[in-house]
Amino acid sequence: MDEELRMWTLDTRGRAVREADPRRWAQFMDTDRVLARELWEAEDGQVEVITVFLGFEMFPHNPPVLWSSNALLHREGTEHPELLEEWHHTSRPAALRGHAALVRRLKGSDNYSWQRHFVGPAGVMWPIILGGYKLADMLDGRADGVVNVAHFFRRCAGG
Repeated sequence: MDEELRMWTLDTRGRAVREADPRRWAQFMDTDRVLARELWEAEDGQVEVITVFLGFEMFPHNPPVLWSSNALLHREGTEHPELLEEWHHTSRPAALRGHAALVRRLKGSDNYSWQRHFVGPAGVMWPIILGGYKLADMLDGRADGVVNVAHFFRRCAGG
């Protein structure tokens, strides 16, 4: 198994390109990599959906999964937000579509309890070691490059 960190940056048009130089990659990682962000009030607190370019491959796939959308619940009086959902994307357009879909889905419901089943202690996602599964097996039913991790886990659990 290749243990090398596969580093990526964005070109001037927002396309992902491999980066071999760790110093250039580190400089890039200090830049603003937020693609989209929305925040709104909900019954339990503030909900934030943020989509970012990761800059590295979370797990090896072709095409690489380089963008992530996270839905967070900021409860009053808590130090850290609670991770509600995490979606992964293989392209910038897919990340934008996934971000918009996640926002639409969450704005339609204040009930997040089903999602917490897939989140470990302190909001850490269960290990995403998906050996043997093709990217298409993790998609939300559409071949649009949006990986819905919660959907994938429900399918694995027979749901």
